[in-house]
Amino acid sequence: MTATVIWSHGKDAQPWGAKSRRMADMARQLGVDFDIVDYQDLNDTPDAPERRVDRLLERCSRVPGPLVLAGSSMGGYVSLCAAMQVRPLGVFALAPAVYLPGYVRQEFADVSCPVEVVHGWQDEVVPAANVLRLAEILRCTLHMVPDGHRLSASVERLAFWFMMFVEGVGGQAARCEPPHGLEPFAASGQGPCSCD
Repeated sequence: MTATVIWSHGKDAQPWGAKSRRMADMARQLGVDFDIVDYQDLNDTPDAPERRVDRLLERCSRVPGPLVLAGSSMGGYVSLCAAMQVRPLGVFALAPAVYLPGYVRQEFADVSCPVEVVHGWQDEVVPAANVLRLAEILRCTLHMVPDGHRLSASVERLAFWFMMFVEGVGGQAARCEPPHGLEPFAASGQGPCSCD
């Protein structure tokens, strides 16, 4: 696959956190580039979400070929907003900061690409009801997990879903073979997919 994943981190997060490192590993296994936009200098600006959207759009304009946008929290919001303009192959959003006060965009029905969301039932920042609303509007795949906003207990699971999503939007047939490092997870029979 010749796509590029562009990752957008959350408001107070580092660009290369546990989730982005694991997802970058998965992208490499698929032969997909994994690019990260650093927004740390925008953390304290009142219009940070919209300035992040502008920065992501600028980055997208410099990447040749098909794109997959991915992000966590505010980065998920930013990816969804950008998707309405750049038309990526898909958006993979972790605990996206949707329908929150102070964010300009409150409607996402114009997102026309495939979207997959992972969200924690115990999320203390973005209520579960917000992403349930988003999933209903977009008719997208939604994975609800017993975790908080950082999804720190779900890194392996969300990395697996990310890999399957990128493979799917890239037009490749999904493989039953678990990626390196997830063999125990897949073999447990409790993973996100099963092989017949």
